[in-house]
Amino acid sequence: KSPVSGVSTTTTTRRPSRTKVVGKTTYRRIRVSWNQRRGVYLAGYSKGKHKYRSLKAAARACYKRGKGCGGITYEPKSKKFTLRRGRKLRRSPSGEVSWLKVVTSSTSRGRGGARVTRRVVRRTTVRGVRVTWRQQNRMYLSGYSKGKHKYRSLKAAARACYKRGKGCGGITYEPKSKKFTLRRGRKLRRSPSGEVSWLKVVTSSTTFRGHGHGHGHHKHRR
Repeated sequence: KSPVSGVSTTTTTRRPSRTKVVGKTTYRRIRVSWNQRRGVYLAGYSKGKHKYRSLKAAARACYKRGKGCGGITYEPKSKKFTLRRGRKLRRSPSGEVSWLKVVTSSTSRGRGGARVTRRVVRRTTVRGVRVTWRQQNRMYLSGYSKGKHKYRSLKAAARACYKRGKGCGGITYEPKSKKFTLRRGRKLRRSPSGEVSWLKVVTSSTTFRGHGHGHGHHKHRR
């Protein structure tokens, strides 16, 4: 069983055109948890809209903002949950309450029909990212990815490309060197030497579910 998403290798170095993309998918599960701290605040508002009426809405917005939001601080005076860019907790003279965003990730694999569920449980969001590989014969992707970029097998190249994130747009097999190479480009171009490419396609979506956790500012006053 291949540990890499979307690839099944059969005599790939000799006949890369017979390498098929099957219904296997790599799932990257990103877990976002919120560590609540009373009597402290996070410095600096996050750019853009930063005030929300409920903790749930603030958590959704902070999650989508990525590195631009380090957590949430509730302001008793305005009764609003505010997005903060800082990550260092500071003592609050006004009795503010903060939630520090903590991101962890892991990888699992399954078949194309598998589904990833995302839920909010005790102020925790779990997100799944699906990576698939689209094979294109007689095409190449421009530019090598930074770092090591040549691999002997498609499986090893796919694993490395996946881990490199945005720095790798896909894989191109070079018949001359018989190597699978990581490419930073995403635009497919016609190959005069019969190269074969696999374009990396990342899809994700987010849903939020809960049982009343963080729907209003009164929730943290227990």
